[in-house]
Amino acid sequence: RLRFWHLIILQKKAKKEELAAYIQEKTGYSVHPDSIFDVQIKRLHMYKRQLLKAMHIIYLYQKIKADPSIEIQSRTFIFAAKAAPAYLIAKSVIKLINSMAEHINNDSD
Repeated sequence: RLRFWHLIILQKKAKKEELAAYIQEKTGYSVHPDSIFDVQIKRLHMYKRQLLKAMHIIYLYQKIKADPSIEIQSRTFIFAAKAAPAYLIAKSVIKLINSMAEHINNDSD
């Protein structure tokens, strides 16, 4: 039974390393494979979890900025979503997420 869980952990680690390499290759961003991968992949609706996750990221970012010595588990947030062409509010959420990523990824701190 322990061997089974050990194999699962090894496979998970290998897949996270594979995804980190893919992200590096496609985006140029370095992702630590030992971080928590928080993934949101679904058609985007303004009232769904993507907006709540964006607010969670803002909360964590402000917490870190207020106290840089705070100990928080390293996280990688991955979004993959699209919205219907006429769904302007959902497109605004996508714009928010992209703007947050640009700001946070380029923060000199």
